[in-house]
Amino acid sequence: MSSPVKFGHSAMGRLAAGFARRYPDVPLEVTVEDRELDLTEEGYDAVIRVNARPDSELVGRCFARDQLLLVGPPSLTCPDAGALESSGDVVPAVVGVNAPDLDTWTVRAGAGAAVLAQDLVASHLAEGRLVSWGAVPDRSVALWVLHTSRRLTSRKVAAFVQFLCDAEGATERRDANAPSA
Repeated sequence: MSSPVKFGHSAMGRLAAGFARRYPDVPLEVTVEDRELDLTEEGYDAVIRVNARPDSELVGRCFARDQLLLVGPPSLTCPDAGALESSGDVVPAVVGVNAPDLDTWTVRAGAGAAVLAQDLVASHLAEGRLVSWGAVPDRSVALWVLHTSRRLTSRKVAAFVQFLCDAEGATERRDANAPSA
């Protein structure tokens, strides 16, 4: 299977170990990379994607959701209270290339602020190493586990999908060919 880098580094080790304990006879090989790949052409059984776009060839489940936060170190001055909601304000921040509304952000390395998923920064916020300036309005992160077939899903893929959903507390069921963020 394939996983995006941030999710792979922050959660996949824990999840892969749990899956291996529950299903010791099912081999699990995880590739951690951010490129879009073709499951069928490249021989993958499943892929994890962030905010999956509709794809008529893939089905799957949303197994986790999170919100995006603008965070920075406590030493950096917070923008005024309306900065996140006003499209006229510019907030210096470091964002990924797939960030929403990139034209409203000034992207500079070393700016000190970043747009990140809440789950990724929760421990830093709790320890006071970062402060949150608020959620990015009308944006969220949805993690999907996708595979190629609805009718002929292998038992190992079905077990992995269910394991991810159980581990992350997912209650939502929907085909991946009609995702919504």
